[in-house]
Amino acid sequence: MLACRDCQAPLQPPSDLVLNARGNCLPFCPKCATRRRNRGEIPIFSQSVAGVMPDPEYDTEVLTGLSDPDLLKRLEQAFESVLYVNEAQKISAVSPRERPERWNNFAAAWNEATARGYTQADLGGAIKNLAATRGFLNELHEKLGKPESWNPDPGQTDTTWKQFEQLVGKLHAMNAENCIVTVDEKIPDRTTSTPRQVDVTLRFKKSLYDFLAIVECRHQKAAVTIGDVEAFIKKLEDVRGHKGVIVTSSGFDRGAVAKAEFHGIELCTLSRAIHLDWREHVREIVRSFPFPDEVTFEPVDPGGFSNAPTGHAELSFGDFRLCDPTGRDVEHLASLFSRLSLQLMKQRLAMPTQVTVHFDPPAVIRLDPYAVSVPIKAIKVVFVLETRTERRVIQQPTVTHRYDYRNVGTGEVRSFDLE
Repeated sequence: MLACRDCQAPLQPPSDLVLNARGNCLPFCPKCATRRRNRGEIPIFSQSVAGVMPDPEYDTEVLTGLSDPDLLKRLEQAFESVLYVNEAQKISAVSPRERPERWNNFAAAWNEATARGYTQADLGGAIKNLAATRGFLNELHEKLGKPESWNPDPGQTDTTWKQFEQLVGKLHAMNAENCIVTVDEKIPDRTTSTPRQVDVTLRFKKSLYDFLAIVECRHQKAAVTIGDVEAFIKKLEDVRGHKGVIVTSSGFDRGAVAKAEFHGIELCTLSRAIHLDWREHVREIVRSFPFPDEVTFEPVDPGGFSNAPTGHAELSFGDFRLCDPTGRDVEHLASLFSRLSLQLMKQRLAMPTQVTVHFDPPAVIRLDPYAVSVPIKAIKVVFVLETRTERRVIQQPTVTHRYDYRNVGTGEVRSFDLE
C-alpha cells in the first residue's frame, strides 16, 4: 500500500496521487504536498507560453550544459527582463502575450534549476542575491523614487563619522603586527605643546627606533581637496609623525592626489560593498514514476524467438529496437516505455497496471547484441510505481557585506569583514 511519507496516511491512486507540473508522482498526500510546497520543499515548475520558443541562450541543451552558478545567473537575467516600473510608479511584469519569449526564457531556466534539485525558496533567494549584487534592486529602488517603505539592501545603513573612524581603526588593528593601534589619540604639538587630535595612530619599533604613523579619516560626500591634504601634511609635521595616511569614504580630487604623491602621503578609500559567495548545499530529490516491471512480446509466429540465443545475459531496454516491417529503425524500446510512463502519470492510473501496445501492421523487435529480429504484433508491459531518491550538491549564492579598502596610488583593493 502506497503511503504518504509525512503523515503515513494511505494513498488511494488515482484520486490521492499528487503530481507536480512535470508529471512526476510525489510520495505525499495532497494536504502534506501543499504544506511542503508552501515551505518551498517541493519543486514548483514554471509554465511556459505554448507555441513560442525561448531565445537561443535559453535552449534546453544550452542550459543543461551550464554550471549551477552560470544557470542561476542566467535565470536572474531573465527575471530582470520581465520586470519594470510602470507609469504609476509600481513594479510590474511584462505581459506574457506581448513578450512571451521573455517569460519562456525565465520558465526554461527556472525548470532546469528545479530539475537539478533547487526548491522554490532556493531560487527566490538566489534571484534576490544576484539581483542585489548586479545592482538591479537598487535600480528599481531609484526608479520608484527611493521609498522608505522598501530598502533593497537592508544590510546597508548610514555610517556616522565616528563609526567610520572606528572602522578605520579596526581595519588597521586587524592587520597590525607588533604595532599599537589607537583611535582618537591626543598628541602634543611640537611647537605649542597643545594637544592635537589624531583619528588613528600606529606606533611600532623597527630596529632601535620608534616610529609613528597617523591616519586621517574623512567621512564625507565631497572629494578630499588639495587644501585638506596640505592641512594634514602640516599636522603630520606638528605631531612628529613619520608616515601619513588619509582614508575617505568618497574620493580625492586631482590636486589632492598630486600633492599627496609629492609628499609621500598615502591616499585610500574605504567603502561598503556587496560580495557574492557561492556555498554548497545538499538536496534530496525524490522521484516517483511508473516503471516497466514485466515485458512480454507477442510474436506474429509463435516460434519467432526460437532462434534467439539461450542462457543468462545482462540486457537493458536500450538493447532493443523497434523497427517497421522493412527493418527501418523507429525508436528504442526505452523511448516507448518513457512515453507510456508519462501517459500513465498524466492519467493518474493506479499502480501496478498493465498496458498493451498493438502493432498493425506488425512491427519488428530487434535485439542488437545478438542480431536477432522478430516480427511482433503486440507488447504487454506491467508498470509498477518506482520511487528513487537522488542526493545532489547544489551551489547557492550568498550575499555578504564587506568593506573594500583601496590604495589610490597602487590601485590595490583588499576586502575586510569589519562587522
